[in-house]
Amino acid sequence: MVRVAVTDHDVRAAQSLRYLAFHGGDGCDVDPFDADCVQILIENTATQTLVACFRLLPLARGSDIGRSYSAQFYNLSALEGFQGPMVEMGRFCVHPDHHDPDILRVAWGAMTA
Repeated sequence: MVRVAVTDHDVRAAQSLRYLAFHGGDGCDVDPFDADCVQILIENTATQTLVACFRLLPLARGSDIGRSYSAQFYNLSALEGFQGPMVEMGRFCVHPDHHDPDILRVAWGAMTA
């Protein structure tokens, strides 16, 4: 099941999974971008377990690209003239104990919805 994180508990669950996936062990992978992002959760419906997550940063137009996480590391100035809305997808991770390829299919499907 795919859903948007709506509570602080949901966001903390995503941050905990990110820490586990990116650093190993228990902790919280938090950064200032989380406050402006929509957290997407992919859960195993049978076990109610969070198996993957990612976040989306909506940008109204290309001139907002400097607010993105990626802009810290890459020169994205070529996108500044884009007039339409954009979205940055980031912090994508899958729980290290879950290897079902359907998790990725569901996640990619959610990104295009």
